[in-house]
Amino acid sequence: MTVQTKYGTTQQLDRQGRKISLEATYLASIDAKLPAVAVGADAVANPTLSKIFTFLMGFNGTSWDRLRTAVVSITSTLTGFLNTIPYTIYHASPSTRAEGQGGPQESDINGNTRTVEQYIPKYEDNVNQVAGVLEKPVASATYAPSFYSYWAGAITKKFIKSSAGNVYSLTFKSTSSSLRYLQLHNKASDPAAAEAPLFSFPVPAGTPTQPAILTLDKDFFAPSGYFSLGIGWAVSTTEATFTDAATASEHSIQVNYV
Repeated sequence: MTVQTKYGTTQQLDRQGRKISLEATYLASIDAKLPAVAVGADAVANPTLSKIFTFLMGFNGTSWDRLRTAVVSITSTLTGFLNTIPYTIYHASPSTRAEGQGGPQESDINGNTRTVEQYIPKYEDNVNQVAGVLEKPVASATYAPSFYSYWAGAITKKFIKSSAGNVYSLTFKSTSSSLRYLQLHNKASDPAAAEAPLFSFPVPAGTPTQPAILTLDKDFFAPSGYFSLGIGWAVSTTEATFTDAATASEHSIQVNYV
């Protein structure tokens, strides 16, 4: 019922004569304007009405952005990414940071985390760009040089390899009674008369029973001799150029190369 107070206003009373609070009326009015209560779920669409649960936002230094999730592909749109999420960014030339500065983690062009060596291995000398190592033979063709051999026969010149290569070691035998020169030529075909060799080694006179033997290994080539065009050998009677006047049957050669 409604009664009038001594101040001229009206007051709502219930059947027991108790005053009715207007708060209940106002709450009922507010509840009517809110959406129905629902259980929170994933993949909820962007709201057009108020919701009971919270929509997280992130401040980018100027404005507020919605936080993003479920990003499973490469994207250049980084709005809404929290800086604490392990997401990398690629720069061809990463910026140099000053003391106390932070920033996003860098990646290489393929998305791999960009890393740098922090601790130098004991064997590594970065100043001189060398590493202290010991040789360990491996029974595998992968790490073994190629082997070339020519036994005394009908030729005094031949190419070993028709493309760039390195010579690691060689052994040359001569039974000639005269001084000869073993020459190594930088070319992809047989050495020709009057051509200048890359290397020329004198080999003293020998005999069939006491041949002259020349052996050169990585101590001489330190550790290998490089040939940009190809590797060829020749037996010459002169040092500076190839003179094809030696007797083929008096010479043999073996070469380790790559």
